[in-house]
Amino acid sequence: MTHLLDVVGLTKVFGGLQAVNNCSFQVEAGVITGLIGPNGAGKTTAFNMISGVLKPDAGKISFDDREITGLMPHKVARRGVGRTFQITRELAELTVLENMVVPTARGGLFALFGARTFRQEQERAMDLLEFVGISRLAHEKAKNLSFGQRKLLEFASVLMAEPKLVLLDEPAGGVNPALLERMMERIQALTGDGLTFLTPPMTGEVEITGPVAAKLFASSDTSDADLFLVLRLFDPGGKEVTFIGSNDPRTPVGLGWLRASHRKLDPQQSLPYRPWHTHDEEWPLTPGAPVELDVEIWPTCIVVPPGYRIGLTVRGKDYEYDGTDAAVPYAAYPMKGVGPFTHTHPQDRPPEIFGGTNTLHFGASQASYLLLPVIPPKP
Repeated sequence: MTHLLDVVGLTKVFGGLQAVNNCSFQVEAGVITGLIGPNGAGKTTAFNMISGVLKPDAGKISFDDREITGLMPHKVARRGVGRTFQITRELAELTVLENMVVPTARGGLFALFGARTFRQEQERAMDLLEFVGISRLAHEKAKNLSFGQRKLLEFASVLMAEPKLVLLDEPAGGVNPALLERMMERIQALTGDGLTFLTPPMTGEVEITGPVAAKLFASSDTSDADLFLVLRLFDPGGKEVTFIGSNDPRTPVGLGWLRASHRKLDPQQSLPYRPWHTHDEEWPLTPGAPVELDVEIWPTCIVVPPGYRIGLTVRGKDYEYDGTDAAVPYAAYPMKGVGPFTHTHPQDRPPEIFGGTNTLHFGASQASYLLLPVIPPKP
């Protein structure tokens, strides 16, 4: 498996002091990894070398299959590495919202001036402030925040740059227990990329043409849940294959979505490959109690080559190819896999309901499946 971050033999010496000696570790995508050691062990020095603040005396740093050893901090950040610091580094005289807009590639300092203010960046900033729980402080000057609130602001501002990896340098230091719990919940939520189920490698060409549907049994620890289903294609090396869509240049094979409280079916209109939801009443969930869900996925037509795999990912949020914006010139919105059609508005998806933990259930009486329209090969 390819590691998102691969550190080999990292070494740093300050005069006669060996700050880091032959440090090696790997970080996988979607995993929370801890770098543990006592004060003075060199954790911050290691972070400084990874993020480009310091150049290592020896060793190699690879990120997302590319070497970043010795790159300047801004170049490391553009590759997708974000970081926080033990002592926060917000712009004290700017408001919380202004602090959020400054780090963005589209906005920068120009985004703070009237006509050059990017509404899109402000909306994303407010979403992230809501995500970490300090949106009510958006127009407060950063210098007026408590230390714990400044930690949350720094965390949110790092996410504005849409990094693939975030280095958190002692995020719990000096934070009161209530704010610490919120931060830990938000960190865990970021890694919630769902579950992916894969077929074995295809032994020959397989044509899939027509409607697609899935049956799942799921529960939530709240009264509702959104399930996002992604039909995906992976090459023999495990890399996802995407396609140019009408609204995004990196789209999967197919997408499906269902809000669990709208799971009621019309028995007259529904077919095994096309569940028909009435949307005429809400059926709230009982926390922890599994329910049966039938989800329609867009019809598709694809020929899967030998050695490739079909995958189904079940998520609690929108599909993203790799978390980065495709950065199409003059695009009016970020392109991460679903174009502008995101489900991120806090009024539609309040985090206290849709930010919970969802669980898939399996068993003899809970037979889940994916229904694929496989076209038989010609004799």
